[in-house]
Amino acid sequence: MPGFPRIPSRSAFGPTFQNVRPVKDPARELDAATMNLLAWQVAGAGRTVPQAWLTYDGSIPSMVDYREAFSPRVDVGIPGNVKNGTGDYTFTYAATYEDENGAEVSFAPSMAIAAVQNGAAGVEATAAVSGQTIRVRVRNAAGTFVDGIVLLLVW
Repeated sequence: MPGFPRIPSRSAFGPTFQNVRPVKDPARELDAATMNLLAWQVAGAGRTVPQAWLTYDGSIPSMVDYREAFSPRVDVGIPGNVKNGTGDYTFTYAATYEDENGAEVSFAPSMAIAAVQNGAAGVEATAAVSGQTIRVRVRNAAGTFVDGIVLLLVW
């Protein structure tokens, strides 16, 4: 199984590891139990933590920062972003990204959560996923669209 952007399962890290002999030098050898625990924890984290996040300032409008677990090189993976209007933003991820071997692997966001970072009381953000696109809308307590700085978490 290729690596990111696929969400890992425990089986992606191979079978359950076993020691072929007792560990003689823990400073130079890794016990199978430790390796199994690491594989278990990495798979669990990979299934629960966001695959990407970004911060967007709708008042500028500009991407403030972004990171993707599936794109450790900073020069790729930047989602397209459009300000559709006041408090209405669209982010689009590519359909494929390279895995650790350079092979193109499909990517499709499955869910997203948006949170306003600088809003006054009652200002909230919502996120809706459709294919490669995530639409974020920011509204005040009266339901009026307002611009704000939004944190978007993507799975």
